[in-house]
Parts: sequence; structure tokens; C-alpha cells
Amino acid sequence: MRGIRIKGKINIPAKNINLSRFSFDDNHINNERNHNVTREEALSFIKNAKLSISKWNGKFENYYSFDGATYVDIENKNIRTAFKQEEFKEDVEKMIEVLKNMNDINCPNHSND
Repeated sequence: MRGIRIKGKINIPAKNINLSRFSFDDNHINNERNHNVTREEALSFIKNAKLSISKWNGKFENYYSFDGATYVDIENKNIRTAFKQEEFKEDVEKMIEVLKNMNDINCPNHSND
């Protein structure tokens, strides 16, 4: 993924995590940031993540699926933010495109529709 500015340690596949005791920061995600993401959607972004990025020596884990991203504060057991793919920044869009191309190479009969 050269040329794409992503900070942190990239994990492919995404790091496994048990979120059963993690809180969901609805106020930050939906009231402050207006992402309009439910807890269920945030969890689905993690479940379907193609990769995760460990940040701040593992304090945070950011999960990216084709449909959206969820950022998890591991230390405080909190789903800190989540947003849909329409809000991906350019570098994340490039990273997702690389992943889709890798998926096509590994599964030539798979459709991204």
C-alpha cells in the first residue's frame, strides 16, 4: 500500500476482538459528529473488516470494511467512533480500492456489487 498515508500497524486480516463489554459512544458518534451510525452498524463494520490498524501502541484499533469504519478505544473498552464509507477520506478510499483489487485476485468469481 505504498503511496497511501496510513499511520499505524496494518493487520490483514483484521485483529479479532470481543466487544461484548464495550460501550458505544453514541453521543460522540451521532450527536457531535453526525455520522448517523447505530451500534449494530458499527459492529458490522468490525465483523466485515478487511483490515485493522493498531494505533498508539495498541491503545486504539481502527477497523475498515467496504461499508464503513469503526474506531475502538481498547484501553477504555469503548467504540469511540464509526462512519459509513461515504465519509472515507481519500487515503482510506485508496486503501479500500487496493483491498478490493486483492479480493478480486484471490476470488476471481467474487462480485463487489
